Amino acid sequence: MKYLDALIIGAGFSGLYQLHCLRDKLKLNTLVVEEGKDIGGTWYWNTYPGARCDSESFTYGFTFSEKIFKNWTWKERYPKQNVILKYLKYFSNELKLKKNIVFNEKVISAKYIEKNNLWKVQTNNKKKYYTKYLICAVGSLSSINLPKIKGINQFKGQLHHSGRWPRKKNKL
Repeated sequence: MKYLDALIIGAGFSGLYQLHCLRDKLKLNTLVVEEGKDIGGTWYWNTYPGARCDSESFTYGFTFSEKIFKNWTWKERYPKQNVILKYLKYFSNELKLKKNIVFNEKVISAKYIEKNNLWKVQTNNKKKYYTKYLICAVGSLSSINLPKIKGINQFKGQLHHSGRWPRKKNKL
């Protein structure tokens, strides 16, 4: 069991920024729990060929730090998935965020214990965390929705979802 001031679920844009704010600005004992093997959120999971942002790149830059903002240059108006991941890694490295992130761990339950004013959070690795603040930064684009199609179990070909594209086969 581990006691924390704050626990953040998800290491995408929101989760990383929340970690910076809570840990570095407010000096709270903070941890991020991330299901994936690395940071990135939506941009970690969606690796299908041609994946890129539909918002202009300048909207993706954190502006709270002049150094971080000025030391990164977007080369395309609508950046590709791998470029966005590079940016997040740059951001994470500059602020040394990874030391407060656990990877390959999924939150499976969170229960508020009113008498203790704490959240009890459990993961698939049987870890338990108690935290005063629980921030869900999972992002709606990181989860997948598999349609229920009659007869899909009999399909003999390959099935891929854009949100869980095979990592070793980025081309069809």
